[in-house]
Amino acid sequence: MNDNEHENIYLKRQYITDNEIQSLSGTYFKLENDWNLINKNTSFKSKITIYKPNNTILAILYKNAIPLELCNIAIQKYTKAGKVISTNRGNAAGIQHRNIKTESLHRYEKGRASNSNIIGYIDSSNHKRPCRLTSFSKNYYKDYNDGLIFIKAIDNCFKECLPEIYQLQYDTVKNNAPDFQIENTSFSTVTINYNFQTALHKDSGDFKEGFGNLVVCQKDIEGGELLFPQYKVGIRLETGDFLAMDVHEWHCNNEISYKNDIAYRLSFVCYYREKMKLCNNINKNIMNITGNLDGKSWDTEILFKKIFECIGFNELPNKTILQQDKPWWIIETDIISLIYRHKRYTLIDKKNNKIIYNLVPAYNYIIENKDLF
Repeated sequence: MNDNEHENIYLKRQYITDNEIQSLSGTYFKLENDWNLINKNTSFKSKITIYKPNNTILAILYKNAIPLELCNIAIQKYTKAGKVISTNRGNAAGIQHRNIKTESLHRYEKGRASNSNIIGYIDSSNHKRPCRLTSFSKNYYKDYNDGLIFIKAIDNCFKECLPEIYQLQYDTVKNNAPDFQIENTSFSTVTINYNFQTALHKDSGDFKEGFGNLVVCQKDIEGGELLFPQYKVGIRLETGDFLAMDVHEWHCNNEISYKNDIAYRLSFVCYYREKMKLCNNINKNIMNITGNLDGKSWDTEILFKKIFECIGFNELPNKTILQQDKPWWIIETDIISLIYRHKRYTLIDKKNNKIIYNLVPAYNYIIENKDLF
């Protein structure tokens, strides 16, 4: 194959049904001898497109796409980001390691610890904290900024390999979340993993019409291939290779062995977080509520007070418990009722005969219509 030639590989079948593969979420797979290993050792640029049995693209492997000097910059600037310990990688960290934690009235899942972190921008999961630069990007801004030349190179590879999908994703970021776009790229966020063998999972929260963008920088390791077990295919990436992949297919990593104490595998997954489209409204609401965007969460009590202040109550009326064995309550006046029941807030505007569900929309309704009360 000459420089920049393109090879196509057509996968013939699924070896595991959709129901069976879903039941295996969070488990680990090994690259077996009967699997199709995509492993091209070349010293020049070349592309390999891998098609699913339905002839849609599973992945495009672009060999030697990222200059090694840019990979070295990424290693220098972002390794400490990848080494941050995370317990929120869900099934990617292994379902058998997950456990339930209960603190006060809150119940949540805590996953197995892994070295994984994000840079760029993060959306607001509960609409209480603003959309913002991630902690690493803010606290180590110079390193984050210095490494963007590497992220831009990944973006260029995406554009070259899948120009139509790239343009759709780029336009979506630019039009819907321009304040949360990583420096003129199609990305809002980058996940960085350090020596992390992922278990079987699908990515979630990213732009559904887009593609995942993967680059690996590694030294003195064996294994770590990206696996798509449903198709019995593995893809081996070397430092400087680029992979555009359908992250909504089940995937994981082959086991990784390290040859010495300085061996490592550093992976970068670049994408656009779909909920970023809500960020402008979320941050506007937070600014109205708290007067700043310093990253701190606002308390629901603040919103209760502001709602009632808008209709002339300087003090928050007392809550009345609706059911003794449940945390349900009502705050009621002659004008409005604010009810919490079944983990949901409901505002009833008695004067204007309106019902508004959820707390932030209720607050916005009162602010926008305060002249009616």
